[in-house]
Amino acid sequence: MAKSKAKLASDTAIVVAPPGPRAMIINAEDKPNPNNPHTWFPLLGDPPGSRGDRILWGVMRKAYRDRINSAHAMMTAKLRPAWSPDERAVTAVRHDMLAPADADDSFADPWLFAARIDREIAVRADGSTPLLAYATITPGDIRSLNHFHEEVRMMARELVASFGTPILAVQHAPGHAGNPARPHVHLLLSPYIVGPLGFGGTFAGFTGDKGRQIIVDAWTNRTRFV
Repeated sequence: MAKSKAKLASDTAIVVAPPGPRAMIINAEDKPNPNNPHTWFPLLGDPPGSRGDRILWGVMRKAYRDRINSAHAMMTAKLRPAWSPDERAVTAVRHDMLAPADADDSFADPWLFAARIDREIAVRADGSTPLLAYATITPGDIRSLNHFHEEVRMMARELVASFGTPILAVQHAPGHAGNPARPHVHLLLSPYIVGPLGFGGTFAGFTGDKGRQIIVDAWTNRTRFV
């Protein structure tokens, strides 16, 4: 059987589906839509209708096709799924900004974290520069919203401790708005290691397609909340 080739999904990055029948590029044909963050960069995920837990993964770079991305826009899309007149209001069910132990307090605030990415990294970057890595975990079954979020948060905390990169975890419960989609948690992950002096080196695991397997493995081997 001939091997299928991944499509060129971006002018700045070729996304190759990792081994395994479940991983596929799900949005290669979608043009960037300012109202849909899932069109702002290539996404690897499970085919529609897959059973069990599903993991979506992508890396948002400064430029994708005809769109210029920003960390602030991505943070806003995930923290504010419902509109609010307060520009800093969070309308997601729950969120946790997790920063390394020696990072300064700006990395513990999602809005300040996004502002620093845009001000210190994106402003001088070329189009291929990664701004944020992105993962969505959608469970096949959950005990409760709190139980699910706590397990994701604990997993994310272990990733922060292991790699030194800040991570924002944001829980959405579409059913609260009458949407039949399952509850899920989004992770917005810094591709950059953070220390006392701010952004440092790059963590290669969160700059490309291999990051999906890092999340899959971390979720499979996560600490259970009991």
